[in-house]
Amino acid sequence: MNGKAPVSVITDGDLSMKFAIEKEFPNAHHRLCAWHLIRNATSNIGKPQFTSMFRKCMLGDYEIDVFRQKWFEMVEGFGVENKNWVLDMYKKRHSWATAHIRGKFFAGFRTTSRCEGLNSIIAKYVNSRYNLVEFIQHFNRCVDHIRWKEVQADLASVNGRPSMQTCFQQLERSAANIYTLSIFHMFQPILVRAASMKVINMRQTGSYVIYSIGLDQTPNEMWRVFCCDIEMEFNCSCMRMESFGIPCEHIVCVLVHEDIEELPRSLVLPRWTKTAKVGLQNAVGLHWDSLMLSQYANFACRDNERFIFTREMAMNLLNQFKEEDAAQKGGVNDADSVRDGVQVDAFGAGLATNDLGHSMPRDPRKCRTKGGASESNKRKHRCGQCGMEGHNRTTCRVRRGISQSEGLGNDTFDNDSDDHMNIEDDSLVYDESASYSSNEVLIGHSCSTPKN
Repeated sequence: MNGKAPVSVITDGDLSMKFAIEKEFPNAHHRLCAWHLIRNATSNIGKPQFTSMFRKCMLGDYEIDVFRQKWFEMVEGFGVENKNWVLDMYKKRHSWATAHIRGKFFAGFRTTSRCEGLNSIIAKYVNSRYNLVEFIQHFNRCVDHIRWKEVQADLASVNGRPSMQTCFQQLERSAANIYTLSIFHMFQPILVRAASMKVINMRQTGSYVIYSIGLDQTPNEMWRVFCCDIEMEFNCSCMRMESFGIPCEHIVCVLVHEDIEELPRSLVLPRWTKTAKVGLQNAVGLHWDSLMLSQYANFACRDNERFIFTREMAMNLLNQFKEEDAAQKGGVNDADSVRDGVQVDAFGAGLATNDLGHSMPRDPRKCRTKGGASESNKRKHRCGQCGMEGHNRTTCRVRRGISQSEGLGNDTFDNDSDDHMNIEDDSLVYDESASYSSNEVLIGHSCSTPKN
């Protein structure tokens, strides 16, 4: 992460995790998993109606005063004001109530389902009976499958042309050109809800214009949208833009009222766009997305001179890497395959030193037995005829001499055979044609015993 701390963290109620997050990530917003809290409400109170109302208090987009009123009405209505779990939950309301978490960025997540769903996908590829080598092989297959699904999603976002479904054609088309396909499908319902809203009042305050947005059905319920004409910045009292990164229907209503046909740049979160991976590089300067690499190669091939220049540079780098590899192989000691100046520990792993003089672990020595018994520990085979090591009865000189003296030659057949290795099937146990959608990662989870 290059020293960048997370903005938000979602866990269960484990106290050790809570203290560790407060110590290591003091500026991160810690949120308790909503799924665990709903399950704990069922186990501690045991009333389905209470669980339903608790869920509404937790996930409802209320103001803080409205949340407090609904909470005490619920507690008094079910007579659980003296329950220790209820008292403890109210003390921790800043970690789970949407009314107190509004404005903190969680990318739309309220549970640990992303982590649990990823564990579920990995469990389809790996098995507890695998050794380390088998685990790495199967895990790499799982990673390759996830990356392939990501490439497919990128391709669908680049080449996909979603159909327009609202009356705001220009604004909807602008969002389709900017957002990825999955984010655009989340933005379309917001456009639909914005059609049922209207600007009730507006007033100028300095460089800001304050819009009052309401519904025809509920005129008493209003939201305030603050707009800066100079920088085209928008802020809504619901704070959904700050919490998720997608403009709410109240801001969209203002855009429609002002005849703005393109999403302002201030309302577009870069992580939700099709160009989010452009310029994203790892430690060695290589782009992570293969599609970006192919696009850059396409740019180089459009001009003949550029193509020749790029090809020569690539070939020169390739020859340089080959020479470096050959020089490194020449300095390897054939006896123990350890480079000069590299120490070897008791397990056969090399210990190199970096530029600062700190020891760095290297790959262990290759072992042909793969965790099995070493050659020195194996029982050596003895000949069944003479009892000597290094051969069997078929190649035994003593037996051959006896058979020749008896006139039998080499036609004698015996059932004594060499030791045989048990060859196990190396085929993978999962279905290669199976596909797992991203919804499995976002929604599916198999949580263990809940914690507060």
